[in-house]
Amino acid sequence: MDLFPNLHAAVEMSFTRDFTAPDIIDLFIMMYGRLCFEDFTEIIVCSGNRNGVAASKLLRTFYERAVTIAYLNHHPEEIQDFIDYHAVAQRKLFSSLRDIFGNEFLPPGSEDKMNSDFEEVKEKFIVPSCKKCGTKRLNHTWSRLDFVAMAKTTGTLGKMINQAYYVPMSRTHSSVAALLERIEQRQSGVLSFNPDAQRRSAALTLMTGHHIMLEVLKIQDKGFACRGWPKKWKSATGTGSRFGNASTSGTGPLAQFDFYCRAIRPKLYPGLKVETRAPSAPAPKRKNSLQFTPA
Repeated sequence: MDLFPNLHAAVEMSFTRDFTAPDIIDLFIMMYGRLCFEDFTEIIVCSGNRNGVAASKLLRTFYERAVTIAYLNHHPEEIQDFIDYHAVAQRKLFSSLRDIFGNEFLPPGSEDKMNSDFEEVKEKFIVPSCKKCGTKRLNHTWSRLDFVAMAKTTGTLGKMINQAYYVPMSRTHSSVAALLERIEQRQSGVLSFNPDAQRRSAALTLMTGHHIMLEVLKIQDKGFACRGWPKKWKSATGTGSRFGNASTSGTGPLAQFDFYCRAIRPKLYPGLKVETRAPSAPAPKRKNSLQFTPA
């Protein structure tokens, strides 16, 4: 947290300024980058309160946005697809609202407008469903690449796919892993829900989020060449600090991330047994703790 003022100064330099966008991709990178910083501050709040699970859930959203920025920065010709898919997503939402509430609760003429916008763009999102029989379907996303494949094209961000995507996915979705990491077994053999603060997860999530934010700022730097950037950028990366350099080798952030992933993998990955406390340190009784004895 001692580096946050420097990081905030770099963010202010990037986003608090007059800006004329020569193209839609420039406006997107600018505004989506600012949205990413808002995601990061939410992660800071949760991590600062030692709520690592909540911070991790936010991390996935943050990571997906950062990957999208990085990908479109290298493939600006696809920005229109990203924008046009909004009509597809809105139609899905509209259809759900209509099914639940009925047409009488929707604004007059809204369905015609929604269908018109959808029809204008739908053909570009039709993809093969079965190569053998030649059937097609509407794609579930704006890109023909799935998210993992997209992330792998982005360099450094792609190397954080485990701690920024797969691990948070086990917490955002209904999964066995989400339950396993919150259960502990006492010395007596009784299983108990652990309501304690998740300090280790909070630390890992904050470090991961810090590095993702640096990658987002790198894109701003390369795209807009902010005045005074190099000095602030050096201090924001935390050279010589416990965060290390913004690199992928040595003692940099990714090396630390990998270490933490290995350290907590037994509790985070599915299919593994619940971690038990050592007999010398039995778990204290807690109020409102859910307990049960396995059959």
